[in-house]
Amino acid sequence: MSIRYHLSGMWVIRSNSASHTQSVEAKALLQHNLTRKQHKRMPLPPRRLILHVGMHKTGTKALQAYLAANRLQLAQTGVHYPRAGRHRLEENLYTAGHHQIAFDLANDDRNASLVDVAKEIRLVQAATVVLSSEEFLPLAYRPGVLDAIIAMARELGYEPAAVIVLRAQPDYLESIYSEIAKTSFASNFDDFIEQTTRDGHFTTPNYTFPFDLAYTAVVGRLEAIFGLGNVVARAYRRDRDLDFGHSDFLSVVAHMRGGLQLENARNPLPSTNERVTLLQLLANIVRTRGANFDVAAFVRERFPHFEEAELGRPFFLMTRADRRRLLSRFALDNAAINTRFGIAIPFVSEADAAISDADEARAHKHRALLGAVLQATNYCLPVN
Repeated sequence: MSIRYHLSGMWVIRSNSASHTQSVEAKALLQHNLTRKQHKRMPLPPRRLILHVGMHKTGTKALQAYLAANRLQLAQTGVHYPRAGRHRLEENLYTAGHHQIAFDLANDDRNASLVDVAKEIRLVQAATVVLSSEEFLPLAYRPGVLDAIIAMARELGYEPAAVIVLRAQPDYLESIYSEIAKTSFASNFDDFIEQTTRDGHFTTPNYTFPFDLAYTAVVGRLEAIFGLGNVVARAYRRDRDLDFGHSDFLSVVAHMRGGLQLENARNPLPSTNERVTLLQLLANIVRTRGANFDVAAFVRERFPHFEEAELGRPFFLMTRADRRRLLSRFALDNAAINTRFGIAIPFVSEADAAISDADEARAHKHRALLGAVLQATNYCLPVN
């Protein structure tokens, strides 16, 4: 597989032979630096440290896996994706994203991971460095926290920039609701929609920052940290496979550095997005609320006419009314972002809010089941 980019256009990794791989990467980077010296008369773009900050649920883990799997190929083009800064799960087992940097910064331990990252960057001397974690975005809501990364970059001679990927609000809300249900008490979906349309964001007891869906505000917050012209927004497209997201991100890197050619890239994960089924969503809610009953049996008893096969299909909660409310709240904001960055967040017109009659009926059925499960598990909620 050969991909060319120019101005015109919780996955884990196991490390068993780090020293050999680092040696190969060092040789690749040395060759790239020699090539740069051969062309020293040509003006070169400034060295960049690119911080990919998310958002959550926009293919972040797949992109991190892709970048980690293609470190050697990236090194041959002068792009370095550091080993340091990743979160250690167990011996020789690390996340593909640089989550440990974010975790340390969140806990006010601002030197732990960054020291190792700085040492690696200083040793490699690549033209471009990429750090990626969806946990960086919450840090933008804590004054001064991301300044540590910016200071490190500039001390090492790099100009920092941020890249954020944005997703159409209805798809994002369904996806993040499912993610929240895996680990914490999920609220009523009606309340979820109500808070988002009223405030432009939503909060949960288990997260310390607002999930902001007014994207001009999100971009503005990042620009206040990184500076005007140093933030790039891209659009997540659920109708495209994950390869599109990888290519789109690398096109941003290419634009910042004046070109990029990646040979023989490999994708370690499936190219299609896996959707959470209705059964998985409901089972997660039952589990995280401390209940213990069989969801399928519950549905058979409470909804005898519901087709059990439907439990195995992807869940669908957004009704036409929900989508229209969200469109009224966010369409102009999305259009402004689309125009400014030349992207296409697919939620700006009435056509984008439309769904078929079959999906409308499906959404009401799924919401009815969700409401019944939430009601049945209310007795398990902790009393304040």
